[in-house]
Parts: sequence; C-alpha cells; structure tokens
Amino acid sequence: MEANSNMNKTSRKTAQMGTLLATLLVSALVAGLALGVGGIFTASAAEAPEVSAEEKAGLVYMVEEEKLARDVYARMFDLWGLGMFRNTSSAEQRHIEHVRGVLKALGLSDPTASAKPGEFTDASLQRLYDALVKKGSESMEAALAAGAAIEDIDISDLEALRAKTTNRDISALYDALIAGSENHMRSFAGQLKARSAEYKPEHISPERYASILAGSNGQSECGLGRGQRQGQRNGRGRGFCSNCPHAGN
Repeated sequence: MEANSNMNKTSRKTAQMGTLLATLLVSALVAGLALGVGGIFTASAAEAPEVSAEEKAGLVYMVEEEKLARDVYARMFDLWGLGMFRNTSSAEQRHIEHVRGVLKALGLSDPTASAKPGEFTDASLQRLYDALVKKGSESMEAALAAGAAIEDIDISDLEALRAKTTNRDISALYDALIAGSENHMRSFAGQLKARSAEYKPEHISPERYASILAGSNGQSECGLGRGQRQGQRNGRGRGFCSNCPHAGN
C-alpha cells in the first residue's frame, strides 16, 4: 500500500511538472507572437545578429518599396473611393512599421522617416510611383491593374532578397511580407475579374501567379493564420496587419 502511495505521489508530481512546463512553453510562444515580425531583432544594434551590407541594402530598399505601395493605394482611394484601396494602404503602413523596426534594431537610417507621400530617395522607385499613379488615374480598372502590378513587383523583389539572405530573422520578415503581397494580389485579381478584366504578371512567372490565385496557403491577410485573424476580429490580438483589403469594398 505504501509503495502504491509513493508511486501515486510521484505520478502527481510528474504530471504537475509536465503542466508547469507546458504552461511555460505556451507563455513563451505567446510572448513571441506578441513581439511580431518587427521584434525579431533586439532593440540594441550592438546585440543584433550579423547582417551583411547586401542584406542591409535590401532592407533599406524594401521599406521604400512598401511606402510606394502605401502611397499609391492611398492616392487611388482618393481618386476612386474604393474601400479596398484604403484598407490595403493601411496594411502597407503596417508592413512599413515592421521593416522600420528591423532598420532601427540594426542602426540603419530610414529613408522614409521624413519623406512625404509620393517622395522617394531611390530614383527608380520615384519613377515607378509616378508611372503607377498616372496609369491608375485613367480608370478604376487601370487603378486595380496598377495595384496588381505593385504586388507583382513586390513579390518578385521580396523573393529575390529572401534568396540572397542567410539570416533567419530577415528571411522570416520577407516570408511575412510575401504572404501579405499574395493576399493583396488575390484581392486585386478578384476585383478585376468582377469587372471582366484580367491582370497578366510581368515580374513573377505565370505559374507562380496561378499558384497565388489558386490558394491561400492557410494564411489570411498579411501573414496571419486563420486563428490569429479570428482573434484579431474578436479584439483579442494584433497581427502582422491590422486591416484586411477584403474587409471593405
């Protein structure tokens, strides 16, 4: 009887220890999710992981490219009043903030910090912005095609940058941005289809484009999983993007 009692006490202690470890693990995971992609680096540049000059240049370029998307979508909303442009512009602002967080952690200057809407330090992005706004001003369909073109370029550039980095944190950031761009692409393609129009990709392959339109890879807007997005809707969490282009038309 005494032996059985000791065994029961040992089993209870083991179970309690397992419960404690499980609780600690869940707490750690929740804390990690709360940091978001922008928290993948420490706040101190001195403590940040080693990052190459090429990787740094890619991050600096990408924060401006995300700003380009935000600014074009904001301009298209002003012109055409389609809610999707407003919501997608807000989503792009979240993208900018996450890249900015990484730039700050690495001690890099942010070219978008004091830039006005439609202003870019990179000459190629300035030309692209001007061309997209001009094209998108022609008609609603042209504006939607300009949006699809932005995501086409964004995905192509992000995948190229991801292929060049060996840093897991930067790769995770690019993965999340790609997931967001894929969802934006589906939104624009859907809006065009509803107007009997079609976008043909010029930067990613037709096969890649078809795969994007075919499925969501278990993701909802901007890298959020379905569970995370549901929590966001219920006011319980804040995901990678706070606004979904699908939410308002």
